[in-house]
Amino acid sequence: MNNFLQNFFRRTRFFKVASGAIILMALSFGIPVLFYPSLAILGILVAYTMVDFIVLYQMKEPLECSRHHQLLLSLGDENKIELSIANRSNLKLKLKIIDELPEQLQ
Repeated sequence: MNNFLQNFFRRTRFFKVASGAIILMALSFGIPVLFYPSLAILGILVAYTMVDFIVLYQMKEPLECSRHHQLLLSLGDENKIELSIANRSNLKLKLKIIDELPEQLQ
């Protein structure tokens, strides 16, 4: 469960809307007219978050990655290494791929 929540990236917009709804909720103690709009904002935020979870985690493995290279790699020469990445989800993804040496060789 902990890993599940760590993979869910929440933007600052989420926290700004949640903070605004909480502030409206606190102000509704003095101004009762603000209570229902703050409840509506919180409800929309919860519904949006649930839809985001469903869309994000609907597939078990949305990305398929593989690395193709020669069986033996040479330390002194340049070696051709090909990375293949397939996006099997309906989401547009922006990826940053880092391919480094293993810790043993650094």
